Amino acid sequence: MLLKRFKPELRALIKKNFESFTQIQKQAMPAILDGKDTLVIAPTGSGKTEAAFLPIMNALARNKKKGIIVLYIAPLRSLNRDMLRRMEEWCASLGCRVEVRHGDTTQYQRSKQRTNPPQLLITTPETLQAILPAKVMRKHLASVEYVIIDEVHELVSDKRGTQLTLGLERLRNACGKFQTIGLSATVGTPQLVADYYGLKEIIIDKSFKGLELKVEKPASVVKRISELTGKKATLIFTNTRVATELLTKQLRAVKDVGIHHSSLSKEERIETERQLKEGELKTLVCTSSMELGIDVGQIEQVIQLNSPRQVARLIQRVGRSGHAAHRISKGTVLTTDFDDILEASVVAKHALKSEIEETRFFEKSQDVLAHQVVGLTLDYGDISLSDAYLIIKRAYPYRNLTPDQFDKVIDVLKRLRLIGWEGAEISRRRNSLFYYYANLSTIPTYKRYTVIDLASHKPVGVLDEEYIVDCYVNSLFILKGDAWRIVDFRGRRVMVVPVSDIGADTPIWVGEDLPVPYGIAQEVGRIRRKISHLLDKGKTRKEIAKELGLPLDAKGLGLITKTIAKQKGQGELPTDRRITIEKFIGNYHQVVINTCFGTKVNDALSRILASLLSSRYGETVGVKVDPYRIVLTGMVLDEGDVAEVLNEMNPKSVKQILEKTIAQTNLFRFSFLHVGKRFGVFKEDTNFREINVRRVIDAYKGTAVYEETVNELFKKYFDLENAKRALERISGGDIDVVTQTF
Repeated sequence: MLLKRFKPELRALIKKNFESFTQIQKQAMPAILDGKDTLVIAPTGSGKTEAAFLPIMNALARNKKKGIIVLYIAPLRSLNRDMLRRMEEWCASLGCRVEVRHGDTTQYQRSKQRTNPPQLLITTPETLQAILPAKVMRKHLASVEYVIIDEVHELVSDKRGTQLTLGLERLRNACGKFQTIGLSATVGTPQLVADYYGLKEIIIDKSFKGLELKVEKPASVVKRISELTGKKATLIFTNTRVATELLTKQLRAVKDVGIHHSSLSKEERIETERQLKEGELKTLVCTSSMELGIDVGQIEQVIQLNSPRQVARLIQRVGRSGHAAHRISKGTVLTTDFDDILEASVVAKHALKSEIEETRFFEKSQDVLAHQVVGLTLDYGDISLSDAYLIIKRAYPYRNLTPDQFDKVIDVLKRLRLIGWEGAEISRRRNSLFYYYANLSTIPTYKRYTVIDLASHKPVGVLDEEYIVDCYVNSLFILKGDAWRIVDFRGRRVMVVPVSDIGADTPIWVGEDLPVPYGIAQEVGRIRRKISHLLDKGKTRKEIAKELGLPLDAKGLGLITKTIAKQKGQGELPTDRRITIEKFIGNYHQVVINTCFGTKVNDALSRILASLLSSRYGETVGVKVDPYRIVLTGMVLDEGDVAEVLNEMNPKSVKQILEKTIAQTNLFRFSFLHVGKRFGVFKEDTNFREINVRRVIDAYKGTAVYEETVNELFKKYFDLENAKRALERISGGDIDVVTQTF
C-alpha cells in the first residue's frame, strides 16, 4: 500500500488533509519515492504538485542535514508565493523550514538565509542564477538532493529554460547528483521535455478529467458574459493587456469585475487573488498572468474572449476551472468574426482531443552561453576552457555545440574584456560580476517613454523604446486614434502637438498577440474547403454541422456557411489548397494574398515577397500580415506580378533571402539590441537614441552576437521549415495560385 511507504508523522498529515490519493499521485509517487528523475504531466487541480512534494517531504521529515535540501523552481513569483502558503503548514508539522527567495525578497531575509538557510527553498530560474556564484549560498546549495521544476512547458520554449539547464549543470558541479522532478499540465512533446531536463520517467495522468468546451458567436460579448457568469466564480481570459483593460471597462458598466495582468503592481495582483480565493470577487478578467497554477479557489468556469490561437493555451486556461481531481473543466470561447470563429473551433476541437502543438526550444543560444561562461568564472575563479566546454555540453540545448561555436563566444567575451585568459584557462575580471548580475534575466526589458501634449501638458500615452529609437523632432505617429508630431525630447518624456496628417505611422507595440501555428491555419483552410464542398452538394446547415464535428454553436456555424457561400458567389475561395491573390478596383496601391499558412510562415513569405517585388519595381513595397493573409502595399502593384514572383520563389533560398532581407529592418535592430545586452555589448542604461546602432551591428558582423540575432529572429518570428514546405507545395501543384479582381 502506497501510504505505508511514508513516515508515520507524514502519514498522519496525509490522512488529515486527503480523503484518498488522486490517480496521478498513485501513478507518480512510487517512481519519485524510488528516486527516479520524473516528468509528471497532469491537468491543473489533479494533485500533481503534492505528487512531487509528498515523497520529498518524506525525506525531509526529521532530516538533520544542514543547508538547502530541496529547490522548488517556478517561472512566476506568484507561483512562488502560492507554493509558500501551501508548504508552510506541512513543513512546520514536520520540523523543517520553507522560505521563498526571488527579486522581491528583502535584504534582511536574504541575510537570514545566508546564516540559517531553509531546508526547502522556493525560487525562480533567475534567482538560482543569482545565488549560484555567491560564496556562502553556494556552500548551502552543496546540500541539494531534490529539484522540482514547475510549469516546465513554460520554460522549455524560451531562453529562460536554456539558461536553467546550464544553471542546473553548474548546480550539479556544486552538489553532485540530485533527483529532478518536472511538472506540467500541457506538454506537446513529452519525450523532448524529458530529455531537455534529463528526466528518465514520463508519467501522464491516465484519468484525465476532460474538458467541456463550446465556441459561440454572440450578438453582444458583454451581454453574453453577463448571462454566463451570474454568481459563478469565473475567469475571463483575453489575449492582450489592451483587450483586458477594454473588456473590464465595458463589463464594469453592468457588473462588478476584477482585473489581473502583468502590468499591474504586485500588491494589486495579490489582493485580487485573495478576493477571488475568498469569494469576495466572482468574475476576473485576465491575461496569461492567471494561466499557471496559482491557487485562487474553486473556479466554476472559464470564458475565453476570441480564439486563444494555440491549443496548449486553451487547455491551460480552461484547466483553471473545476480545480479538483473529480470535476470537469468547463470553458466557453466567445468569438467575433469569420476567421475568429473558424480558428477558435479548430483550436477547441484539438483541445478536446488533447492534441497539443509540438514543443520547440532554442538550440545552442550563444548569448545565454556567454552569460553562463562568465558565471563559471565566478563559480571557480579560474577554469580551463576544456572543463567549461564539457560542463556546457552536458546541458541538452548544447549537446551539439562544436568547439568552433564555443570559441566564437569566447572571442566575444575576450573582445568585451568580460573574462581574463591565459593560455587554455579563463578567469573572472573586475567587470565580470557587474555584467553577470545585470543580465540574470533573459527576458527583454523595454523602457517606456511618456508622450506629453505640449498644449495641455497632459500625458497622451506611452511609447516603447523600440519605436522611439527611430524617432526624431518632427516625426509623426498615431496614438489613441490621433496623429501627433514630436517637437522635443526631455529625458523619458516626448513632447508632441496634434496634427491632421493621416500619413502618420502607428507605433510598434511590445507583447503582440500569440502567433497562430501553421497546422491550425491549414486546418482552418481545410474546413473552408470542406464546407464549400458540402454546400455544392446541397447539404443543410444541420448536415454540415454533423459532418464537421466542431464544438460550435448554430449562430457561429450559420455565419461561416453564409460567408463562404457569399465568397463562392464572388470568386474563388482561399483554402488549404488554394491561394487567392486579390486586387480591388479603386485601390490600385494594394494586393491581398489569402494564405492559410499561419502567422510565422506568412511573416517569412511576406518579407521575401516584398523584397523581390521592391527589386522588380524599384520602389519599397510595404507588408502587413495575419495568419490568413498577406497585404502588400506600393505605388504600383500588379496581381499578376505578385503571382509570378510567388510561383518562382525557390524553397531552398528562403533562409538566405530572408536573412539578407531582415538585416536592414528595425526588427533586426531591436533584436540585436536585446541579444547585445545579454552579451554585454550594451549596458542596461544605454540610451539607444544617442548611439549609432547600425554602426555597432556592422562592427559585430560575423561574430556570435550577429549570428545569435539571426537565430533568435528565425526562432521567434519565422517558421522556415513550413515556409519551405508551403513553397514546395506551390511549385509541386498541391496548392493552386489564383488571381482575381473585384
